[in-house]
Amino acid sequence: MGFSNQCQCICLALMILTLGALASQVAAPTLQDVVIREMHEQWMARYGRIYENIQEKDKRLKIF
Repeated sequence: MGFSNQCQCICLALMILTLGALASQVAAPTLQDVVIREMHEQWMARYGRIYENIQEKDKRLKIF
């Protein structure tokens, strides 16, 4: 009986660690995302682009 409970605890701990690692990767922007966003900001400044709201800006960033 003790082995079964110990195995369940280990499996549960591994699942929690795995989910935590996946969640942190999804939430944190990558360096590439940061660089592309900065390039877009520079492009906007260079060509005088100003967007009405954040949704429009995000849409244009995806196109960029």
